[in-house]
Amino acid sequence: RHDEPVKLESVPQCLNQIIRENAMALQADESWPTIEFLLPYELIAEAVDQWDRQSKVPGKKLGMDFPIVLRSLDRLQDPRYWFNWRQKWSQFGSRAQGLSTDDVLWVCQLAEYEPLALYKLLAGDLDKTSLGLAFPLVSDEAHESLFWAMIEAGLPVVIWYRRQNDLDQDPQLTRERIKDYIGRPKLAELPGHLQSLRRTAARDPIELGNNLSLLWDDETRIPTKYTKPLTPP
Repeated sequence: RHDEPVKLESVPQCLNQIIRENAMALQADESWPTIEFLLPYELIAEAVDQWDRQSKVPGKKLGMDFPIVLRSLDRLQDPRYWFNWRQKWSQFGSRAQGLSTDDVLWVCQLAEYEPLALYKLLAGDLDKTSLGLAFPLVSDEAHESLFWAMIEAGLPVVIWYRRQNDLDQDPQLTRERIKDYIGRPKLAELPGHLQSLRRTAARDPIELGNNLSLLWDDETRIPTKYTKPLTPP
């Protein structure tokens, strides 16, 4: 809150404290305020929507009370990648109300695309603004390279399944299970839709609703600390 570093395990408590201190302001808007997490790749798999809400209702999670989206801190910190990002978000924003989850491009398994091939596919078509992954993003070189292909191509919206051990033998079956579970909401409503799914998900930890992450990287929302004007050398 004051740019003071805290350990990762302390962040949920700090966040809940901020929510309590700003409860009145949060109620000023009729819609649920969205909580954005700016994360480096090393933390992109963190299940922040499943953080404990520290409520008097045992088991209530942060993602039940608020729409939760992730943003790429790596991209924010490197303006070299902003041009593609700006173009993609502008295209997405102009069409989002007319798009549904049927318009998401799905990748079923890591081996389906080499990173360069995925970059070319995404960067070469301005209308390709959203991607679905039927597998988790884990901390190894192959997955990180695939992630960077999406980031450098400017992709603003990515949804993926977090659990590695529950995947079907047939990756396409995993994709269809995820698509059937999500349904066909408008893409513009996806953050709130996932909040609704988390509210109705069973307490079973392998429930799909408890294991979906959403990168929703709004290029128009860049913190001022990353937009300082250039000064001559």
